Parts: sequence; structure tokens; C-alpha cells
Amino acid sequence: DTPIFWLPYFSQPLDGDLGYHFIPGARSNWGAYLLNSYGLMLGEGENRRILSRWNFDLRSERGVAAGIDLLDRDVERENPNITGFSFYYANDLDPTISRTGLPRPQLNEDRWRAMLQQRFMLPFEGGERWRIDANLSALSDNYFLEDFDPRAFSTDPNPDNTLGLFRQGENS
Repeated sequence: DTPIFWLPYFSQPLDGDLGYHFIPGARSNWGAYLLNSYGLMLGEGENRRILSRWNFDLRSERGVAAGIDLLDRDVERENPNITGFSFYYANDLDPTISRTGLPRPQLNEDRWRAMLQQRFMLPFEGGERWRIDANLSALSDNYFLEDFDPRAFSTDPNPDNTLGLFRQGENS
């Protein structure tokens, strides 16, 4: 009854958002880097619809960063622009590094981003459907996206904050 031999194993789900993923590389403003993410579904049984993606990134010029993304899969299928809640924190070793070469003001080494992009359905009686769409972003400084999320910076360097109340009825 005593096990004498044990072999560890690693299994990876076929769903591209789940499991462990890593991206090694190098950039002029990051140095050598290793971006790590681990995705898993939260909930029990049929309620497993929240995808949590845990990020842990290492950059030789910038330091260590970590974050979490929480995505509601049901809402994401309906509208891919509604991404849920995201928080990312970086302890920047050198906030003065810039790809543009322009001098920067003094920045704090604790840099972060928090985002909420969510749709809330309101349970009102009647034939109309009411909802609230939230698109809220908070950044520690104006250079965060340029330094840590160049893809988002190239499409939306200054994210806005919007909160909308919408009504949909039979005739409108």
C-alpha cells in the first residue's frame, strides 16, 4: 500500500484561453522578458463561466509585474468589447526608459492599470430591456500603456471613461 514510484506530469487544456502560456523575447525598452499567464475557469458545474487569467511577467530592464483578468464568457460571446475586470501592477525598475527618446517627468516606480468593461442587465418589469454599459479605466500615469501594453497604446493611447444607460423596447 506504499507508493514507491511517482512521476509528475503536465497537462494542457485544448481551449486556448485555459492553462499555462508563456512568451519569451526581447525589446529595447523591456530588455529580455518572459510573459507568463495561466487561465482557469471559476465556478461549479454550469456556473463555470468566469475565465480568470493570472499574469506574472519578468522583464530584465523593467522588473516584475503581475495581474489578473476576469472575463464573463457569456457576455464576451455577445459582445467581444465587454472584457470584464482587469488589474495589472508593475514595480518598474527604471520608469525613465522611453521608446520615443523624449525626456519624462519623475514617475513613481509603482505603476498600475485597472479597467472595468462590463454590461449589467437591469431587472425591470415590462417589455423593455434596460442595461448599463461601463467602460472605466484608471492608470497610474500617462506613460503606463506605452511602457507595458504597446498593443493597447497603439489603438487607444488615452482610454476614456463612459457609463451608459440603455433601453430597448419593441418599437425602439
